[in-house]
Amino acid sequence: MKKRERVLFVVRARAVAARAAEQVVDGGGEAVVVASMTEARCLDGTFDRGVFSFDLPDGSGIVFAAELMLESRIGYVEFFHPRDEHVACERPSEVRWTSGVIELDEGARDVA
Repeated sequence: MKKRERVLFVVRARAVAARAAEQVVDGGGEAVVVASMTEARCLDGTFDRGVFSFDLPDGSGIVFAAELMLESRIGYVEFFHPRDEHVACERPSEVRWTSGVIELDEGARDVA
């Protein structure tokens, strides 16, 4: 029996996480969406994965993700690209999920 994935989304604008949260739920998981570190700290339990904004209203999403990992509350961390957040805040109907694995060719890998 497959374990149900529990995913925490900590984003400034909840619209940013809408499509990603929908994908988690459609896959049989649980998606918890909050807009600040303060809200996230009030949640009980652990999460298999956390998806964060770089900048949150009450601090750095990067630092907060590291804190949750050190506390063993998050197993895996991802971040929303700031461009995704900008688009979602300006035009919520045009939010697109862009997270995923991108294969780099050898030339691009050498530059990166």
